Amino acid sequence: MLSEFTSWDLVERLPELMAMRTAACKAVTLPSRLFNGLDHVVIAPTGASLYSALMIAELTRTASPIPVFVSRGYDVPKWVGARTLFIAVSKSGRDEELIYSIAAAGDQGARCMAISGGSHLHEISVAQGYPEYTLTEEDDHPALEIAGTFAALWCALAVTVQWSPSDLDALHPILTAQRDLMSDGSDHNPASMISGVLGGKTAHFYGSNGIGGVVSQVWSHLLHRATGKPAFFGSFPGIDEAPKYVNFGMDMSSDAVVLLLRDAADDDLMRERIDRWVKTATEGDLTGRVHEIIAEGATPLERMWSTVHLGIWAACWAAV
Repeated sequence: MLSEFTSWDLVERLPELMAMRTAACKAVTLPSRLFNGLDHVVIAPTGASLYSALMIAELTRTASPIPVFVSRGYDVPKWVGARTLFIAVSKSGRDEELIYSIAAAGDQGARCMAISGGSHLHEISVAQGYPEYTLTEEDDHPALEIAGTFAALWCALAVTVQWSPSDLDALHPILTAQRDLMSDGSDHNPASMISGVLGGKTAHFYGSNGIGGVVSQVWSHLLHRATGKPAFFGSFPGIDEAPKYVNFGMDMSSDAVVLLLRDAADDDLMRERIDRWVKTATEGDLTGRVHEIIAEGATPLERMWSTVHLGIWAACWAAV
């Protein structure tokens, strides 16, 4: 049991934290030199901010007028240059690979900005005159770090890329209502029901589309942090692969459980793929071990975050 996911008073603050971080970032005026004539954006995350970066990249994949990439490691792509916005994201501000990568991006002429909690990354931003969004100690919990860095990245791209996303403020009442439901011990609490399904088993998460694929990674990370047990994620197999890949191409142990993260907006072909796979799997070795979760919401943003938030609370219940 890990204390960070048994401290529910921290997790309960997530809707308010996201709203606060959004307001704080909106209050910062980013200079026009940062975004005039951009060709692409590179996000360099560390720690749990990797998952907020992956979420942002998926949401912007079909909505942003220019491509948004996620880059990890000490180096940066060779094509990073004067028409690239490079965003370094680190809660601690001390990650060595990020210090090297933002220096490399600057050397290649990129326009840089930082989202940090201080330390070396903040010092570099001040010395180089890079714009910065500031994270605080309130973002220390892994779930809150994802929420806080997501809000900061969303605000940065809303200004610099000038895409037309859904209103991030619209998430607040949705997440608040979810929290009120998932923090109690009622029989209708979906988070505690999911933790009961997991029940100390080895979890395998699979998404039906881009959103589901990213959320499966987030759920895997959260559950592992909460329980210490391995948790796996992967892409959903194709329509003709169901009989052959009934175990998703891996040998599942007897304690394995599969959670399929579906999207209410899945097209007919994807629904057919999933229904066919589920039918085959539940008639075979995975009888009683396949469970489906459907992401609901009016927009991709709402579907993604309502499902991520559900996973956060499922991890909390699994931790206890």
